[in-house]
Amino acid sequence: MNADPGRIVMTETRCRSCGVPVVQVYHRDFATMRAEGRSAEDAAGYLVNRLGAAIGNTVDPSLREAVRSALADARALLDGCAVWSRPPS
Repeated sequence: MNADPGRIVMTETRCRSCGVPVVQVYHRDFATMRAEGRSAEDAAGYLVNRLGAAIGNTVDPSLREAVRSALADARALLDGCAVWSRPPS
């Protein structure tokens, strides 16, 4: 399975109540399953958790495979976020 972090949509916005910057992410194939956090890494981590939980709740084998593919994409994005946040050597 080839992971494609480019299938994850990321937007930066602000909390409507308090104005704090927020990053929202979702997978193009599962646009209703969104996650948000104070950073791209936080939001991607939440999305990984949500997709991982969805695999166990999915009965249809073809849909389960689609969720696994989306999970791999989200994990690839999370791995990329970890690289971006590392201090330079």
